Amino acid sequence: AQQHAERPSKLMDETSIVFEAQGIERGALLDDAEHRGGISVLGEKGLVIGLHRNGLNLTKIEQNTKIWRLQDYYPRMDETLSCFITRKRWIIIATKSFLLKSWSWKENSSKEDEMPIILREESIVKAHKAGIKSLIFDKSGSLIASASADRSAKVWDVRRKLACTHIFRHDAVVTLVEFACTQNIYVLITADESFGVHVYNLQDKTKYWHKNELHQARIADLSWLFFERGSQNNIIFYSTACDDGLLRLFSSKSIKKRSKDNEKESFELIQEVVIIESAANVEFFFLTTASAQGLIVSDSHQLRLYAFHQHEYTLSCVHSTISSPISCLFYDASYESVFAVTYDGLLEKYDIFELKKQSHSLYLGQEEIIDCVSFMQKNSTRRMNLAIAGNESDTVKILDAETMLCISTLRGHSDIILGLAVHDNKIITASKDTTCRIWDLDTNKCNYVCSGHTAAVTTVCFVSDNFFASGSRDKSLKIWSVNQGKPLGSIAAHDKDINCVISNEKSTLLATASQDKNIKLWPLSEINTFSNKSLNFIQQEEIILRGHRRGVWQLAFHPHRALLISASSDKTIKFWHVKRGICISTLDGHESAVLTVLFFSSEQNNQQAIISGGADGILKVWPLADTPTLVTNKDVVSLNAHNETRVWALCTTNDGICSTGADGRIVRFRDATQEYLLQAKKVKDEEIQQEQELRDALRSKDWQKALTDALDLDRPYTAFQILQRASTHSIDQVIQNWPITKAQRLLKFIREWNTDATKAFVAHLALAALIHKFGHADLFANDYALSQAIDAYTRRHIKRIESLHRATYLIDHALGSMQRTSPLHKKKKVLLENNLPTEYPDDLDITFEHDLEDNADDDGFHSFQSSSSDDDDDGSSSSPSAPQQEEKVEKRKKKKQRT
Repeated sequence: AQQHAERPSKLMDETSIVFEAQGIERGALLDDAEHRGGISVLGEKGLVIGLHRNGLNLTKIEQNTKIWRLQDYYPRMDETLSCFITRKRWIIIATKSFLLKSWSWKENSSKEDEMPIILREESIVKAHKAGIKSLIFDKSGSLIASASADRSAKVWDVRRKLACTHIFRHDAVVTLVEFACTQNIYVLITADESFGVHVYNLQDKTKYWHKNELHQARIADLSWLFFERGSQNNIIFYSTACDDGLLRLFSSKSIKKRSKDNEKESFELIQEVVIIESAANVEFFFLTTASAQGLIVSDSHQLRLYAFHQHEYTLSCVHSTISSPISCLFYDASYESVFAVTYDGLLEKYDIFELKKQSHSLYLGQEEIIDCVSFMQKNSTRRMNLAIAGNESDTVKILDAETMLCISTLRGHSDIILGLAVHDNKIITASKDTTCRIWDLDTNKCNYVCSGHTAAVTTVCFVSDNFFASGSRDKSLKIWSVNQGKPLGSIAAHDKDINCVISNEKSTLLATASQDKNIKLWPLSEINTFSNKSLNFIQQEEIILRGHRRGVWQLAFHPHRALLISASSDKTIKFWHVKRGICISTLDGHESAVLTVLFFSSEQNNQQAIISGGADGILKVWPLADTPTLVTNKDVVSLNAHNETRVWALCTTNDGICSTGADGRIVRFRDATQEYLLQAKKVKDEEIQQEQELRDALRSKDWQKALTDALDLDRPYTAFQILQRASTHSIDQVIQNWPITKAQRLLKFIREWNTDATKAFVAHLALAALIHKFGHADLFANDYALSQAIDAYTRRHIKRIESLHRATYLIDHALGSMQRTSPLHKKKKVLLENNLPTEYPDDLDITFEHDLEDNADDDGFHSFQSSSSDDDDDGSSSSPSAPQQEEKVEKRKKKKQRT
């Protein structure tokens, strides 16, 4: 859409199809939801921030349509992050270069589709000498504690630009930190890799209490809570959980020291709860609300709520619910809900009292989306849904195409899913576990498990309502019964892995593509008469299509013509005539392997196009035509959709296309052809009207109006002619009422004119007028590169003018030398030396000695005489006659010739 907007005339081509990003750009929010550093709620506006690919991503809980990557907006945040923590208006990040950075944020009240927060970097410090494992805020939000692999825990004051206030050394790597308050003191609780727990007094910076080898396995989490027991003061609860499946609950206890009468607080074990039966990651935290106090605990299988008994220390489980495998928990007071992050990339919201799941799950994304298909719901809503399969989960997620909320999840495979196919209310999945499964979309249950392949099943497709085909890495092609899940036929189809299998609209032809560079067509006859018993479904010899130089990834049949297109790793797309089995056209344009391709028909102008996706993240739109070559490369539009990562799947939606790739993003493009055609027509009409106004202004010599129209029409040559006709005074009048934005547009013309020596004079007149009116600082405030470009050529022109000016010195010298050697100069010099007047009548002929020297004859005659003396010798009058004059002239000529 951006490329078409830059070329409005191109939009008038009725064979064009224009796509624009729809604002739904669903990417991965996090890829590793580690404890305290994977995900967090930001403020009370329903914003979720997560750690993804060593950077921070942001999304909204209620409006799950877009992911914002903070590094794209703030380059100084573009470092490899290890963990982060948020509290109030602060975001503290820890980098893998051992730095701590503090950022403050505030709401962005601009458009809804823009990033909802504005960040400002506050401070940066070198925090540790090794990796930072964990960060935690205290209750006031003014202090943070960090745990590091350099065997130290440190406390930092956020308000004093991350000033270090405490350093506590350990004998092992510190993994967890937690702030806590007892009755009398403020403490920091730490856990290290020696399975020990340490409590430090923050007031006198001493070790308050410690317990080595508290657990027999890694300590997974720490938490604490005030608890009011009857009329007594608040007593702290502090608990630890570890991978051995035990939750230990401690309470602070006042004991008397033997040496003194004062009391000292210690911690004693009051309860030990078995929360899991096998070693697994444990997440938990104390929960305090207006009506209840308790402990939320999760492991890989369950989410549980433990409530405090009244006036007692102990906990008991009052509710337990089975949910998806959970990797991370956090609590948001504004929603009064517990948020759980599952291992398959979903954010689920639970009620804090009954732990019931609320609404649909938020899709957080996965590392790589391998396949994606679209289908329409059969219920009354008729909404478009997407089914996606990723490389980090053995599940299929059904998403609402508009909101990107996860409606349901299909679980059953034991390995990742490589292929999907949808027809009516059934979906078929192909998995690396060598099986295919047939699912009912109405009930989200698996109807049949299809076993028979000996290697990973890579691709599936529906052949008809009752049959489907599958291709595998065991090089075989099989046909199955949809209603019974049994194989009906099998054949060794290729010499290498089968990447794709598809069927035409009439279910009379199968096409398979393989890594062996070949495409094979398998004719089918009477497919609907297949019985339930196994039989040979190939009715005649297959047709082999050869031409690609590398493996073929994807195929697509034309919906109405006997054409097949193929996408290959050799960076080409080929058109094949199905009946003749020959290649009729090859499309070159991708700079990397072409991984996916499909036919797209626009409902807005009834035009067709081919959409292809490459390994470099580029989508290309190839408009189809009725020419022998089918596609011309000059009409191709490129869309950068997936940040230089592989585009694995394309599918059509009700108003455009959807692409998924290795970056975990789901990008939707809307078919905006009709809108852009109308917009182009409107722009064209406005151009015609402005051109007429420009001609009228030139005819009436209204330079201000003419120059404004030339700028609007982007006519630099016309603008140059206008300024060339106008004087310097007129230029000042023309720009008198201009806003600075229009002046900056003229600057771009000046940059072009300044590159030509014949136009540089007019360019500098206009530039001088603009600088005189607006000033250099305001004029070039937002475009430093433009200022540099104009300055470079201006310096070149000044250097050229100075060179020409120096060349004029040579001309002056030559003219002076010519003047000194001229006969007139010599005559004046002789007259001055002989005290004779330097001016004579025009008819007086005077012969000087130097003239006679130049015209001397062989006798060496030298004399100085006037014309009057010659006349006296001849006895003639003072005014010689015409014959005498001719004789003298003739005599001079002869002397010159002799000389």
